[in-house]
Amino acid sequence: MKVVRITGGLSSAYDYRCVITEVEVLHRLGDDPQAFLLSPYMGCERRDWLSPFGDLHILTRYYAGGTLECYLGRLSHREVWLVTAELVMGLRWLHTQGYVHHDLKPANILVDSAGHCVISDFNSCKRLENGKLRRCTADDVVITQNYAAPELVDGRDAEYDQSVDIWSLGVVMSELLTGKLFGDEGSSTKRSLSQMCDDALSRMAAVEGACSYMVNLACRILVEDPSERMSLDSISRYPGFDIHMWVIGSALGPLCLADTGCVQGHQVGRRLAEA
Repeated sequence: MKVVRITGGLSSAYDYRCVITEVEVLHRLGDDPQAFLLSPYMGCERRDWLSPFGDLHILTRYYAGGTLECYLGRLSHREVWLVTAELVMGLRWLHTQGYVHHDLKPANILVDSAGHCVISDFNSCKRLENGKLRRCTADDVVITQNYAAPELVDGRDAEYDQSVDIWSLGVVMSELLTGKLFGDEGSSTKRSLSQMCDDALSRMAAVEGACSYMVNLACRILVEDPSERMSLDSISRYPGFDIHMWVIGSALGPLCLADTGCVQGHQVGRRLAEA
């Protein structure tokens, strides 16, 4: 359960809008459940309510595996492909509904007891207006700097679209494969975004070895010009994915993470069955 202090807890109209958007997305998912997006709890007629004390209570499903942060650098290449496929399917529904997530990162991706991943934290979502959005002030979108696309980091009066989520997907892929934070070299020296991308891709290449499908995909996602960035449809057709990943994934088949374990001693998933 998520509890939001409404009375005296939200300081701006923007904060209220974030809460309203989160409830709106969850209501849509209640009517149209998606395997790879956080679902409202369906075992109770009231899934969100305002208490007499001014607290908004939001009931969602419980995900025993914690967040994807627990698994960075601990998955096989095939498991990274499977997780990426699930995130693509989750983003596709959000984008089809006209939303931009803005804050896709491992901390906002939950893992269930079967090893499936779901995107959460819809308070960062905004709906497109005529296919675009504009960042008018520095604090009118919820982002995390390391995962935010260049057009969001550039600051005020920046126009953008749903491709910002695809950039974030590329950063998540890099961290999943290498276990290293994007741009983290243990130095406080500020480096250019292009250098951060080059470093991340080099780390991916060192881990992936001779098979460079994932590195090549990340190269086409982590592109500073959003018009040149791959679309979700292009990503789903990329040769690194086995076709059955999409078929099984869309039917919520037995996609499992490795026996990495997680917080609270949960063992999440089993080794993938032989392909």
